[in-house]
Amino acid sequence: MPEEVVSEFTDELIEAANPVKLAAQTKAPRSMAGMAKQTASNRAWALQRVGFSRRDKTVWVAPDLRRGHRKHTQRQKDSFAREMQKDALDPALAENEDKVRDRIEDMLDRIATHNGF
Repeated sequence: MPEEVVSEFTDELIEAANPVKLAAQTKAPRSMAGMAKQTASNRAWALQRVGFSRRDKTVWVAPDLRRGHRKHTQRQKDSFAREMQKDALDPALAENEDKVRDRIEDMLDRIATHNGF
């Protein structure tokens, strides 16, 4: 596939994931036990990022902070990750599944039309 098509495809997939990112950022502070009491200025942990793996051809949404605090054990970090997945990421995806699917279908139609398929 030409590089310009791959680049357009990647950009569109990342854009398609943005509604999930935004919903997860909103859901995380509200639904995660013990985190709802934090002030808005102390919620950097709830921010999400969208990325694309060229190797795996995968779009993902993950917490923006890449490292946990050193005082937390690996077990605590793993527990937090499972809770974030269950309480914020999975519901955000379920809530926006139709938007993501529609965006991807529109993108595929545009690419196919543009390339004569």
